[in-house]
Amino acid sequence: MTNFVKNNFEFDGMYLNYAGPFAGQKTYDEVYGADKIHPSRIGKKKEAFIARFKYSSGGMSAFKKFLCNNFTIEEYLDLLDSGLAPITALETKGYMSPAIKKMLKEQGYPQTQEGQTQMLKEWSFV
Repeated sequence: MTNFVKNNFEFDGMYLNYAGPFAGQKTYDEVYGADKIHPSRIGKKKEAFIARFKYSSGGMSAFKKFLCNNFTIEEYLDLLDSGLAPITALETKGYMSPAIKKMLKEQGYPQTQEGQTQMLKEWSFV
């Protein structure tokens, strides 16, 4: 199991990827086929998709910090491969976005997943 290294994250304005080495990392030719890629990419390791931040990078720092502190690369990627969305994968270990925590605090609820569930029930969203 390989731990995340913060310097190996890459963000292109929308997608957060991880370029560091990890067990099971595939090459571009393994993913796309050697005949469909530029020759300079043959044998080059392909970065792993971590998350998409569509409209802004807000919350990305908290996301990365929680990810690095609570998951190994392989563990997180296995959750994504099983069909979970990135935020849902982090929620399996108690993650809450800064915006949700702020809202819970303002409304007087505990800043936990249980507090979030309680608030949603009381507001009749669940």
